[in-house]
Amino acid sequence: MIRYIREINCLACGRDLGRIETAHGETRRVPAIVSPSTAEAVLKRGRGLVCGRCGGRALVGPRERVFTYTSRAQDNEAPEPAHREAQEAA
Repeated sequence: MIRYIREINCLACGRDLGRIETAHGETRRVPAIVSPSTAEAVLKRGRGLVCGRCGGRALVGPRERVFTYTSRAQDNEAPEPAHREAQEAA
């Protein structure tokens, strides 16, 4: 799976305001780990983001591509039940 991540930071106070993730055509806003309030970055009349704490402009960083690799064998592999292992041992 391929995801695109963009970091959001305040230019005035340097606060981490979270990130924007895009995957499979869906975009979602992920709040910062330090302060999980969604009001940290406020949309300003469709012209960008501002910091909810100090009112400074927020910088949306460059888009980074993140890969997650899984194989079909790992996805289809089911763990063996514990009672089956006990029967084989007996």
